[in-house]
Amino acid sequence: KNHKALGVTLDGGFAEYAVVPSSQVYLIPDDLPLNRASFAEPLSCCIRGIDRAQIKAGENVSIVGGGTIGLIMMQLAKLSGAANVIVIEPQQHKRELAVQLGADFVFSLDDSRLIDSIQDITHGGSNTAIECAGNSNAVTIALNLVRRGGKVIIFGLASRDSKIELNLQEAFRNEVTIKFSFLNPFTFSRAVELLSARKINVEKFSVSEVTFENLSNVLEHGNNTNTLKYQFKN
Repeated sequence: KNHKALGVTLDGGFAEYAVVPSSQVYLIPDDLPLNRASFAEPLSCCIRGIDRAQIKAGENVSIVGGGTIGLIMMQLAKLSGAANVIVIEPQQHKRELAVQLGADFVFSLDDSRLIDSIQDITHGGSNTAIECAGNSNAVTIALNLVRRGGKVIIFGLASRDSKIELNLQEAFRNEVTIKFSFLNPFTFSRAVELLSARKINVEKFSVSEVTFENLSNVLEHGNNTNTLKYQFKN
């Protein structure tokens, strides 16, 4: 409840220079380029989600959504020892990127055998499903992907009016654990360490540079679907 963030609750976002508290400054090594270091913020949030997931070595993990967050989460699941990491993503170029980054299986949302195929691969359902799309449909899919006693991590930021329907009999019978993950408490330094050690590959991500002059246009018209991250141009 005491959360404060630069550029959110404190001044400091979308500025060429900003004065920040020393407690919120992290040193990065000289050989870590700024365009890679900028992924420390989304990575730190994903680390929080992975901590909440408590993945054990040899488990099967499904990731619903293959954008920046989903692809980072996929790599963290692999680092956690998951036997199979499955990515469900509607856009083909993101599915292809997921394979390049180490996904064991990828599926499109419109695959008519999506649930059955994943049930076969995982011998009864994933141990953990992580929702990284931020909409109710993705949450519903995640709930259908896990086995009895499995975990669903709702990670994506949905709109304020988003809701899901939950069959209470099925929830009762399957004992599925549902967890949420909020921001990045005490995970930022670990994100910097992972990027410095090149344990998380962000070099393949398509990045669009943004200047202060065209920032308002980007915010007004939304994301280019082929872009995984926007960065300010020096």
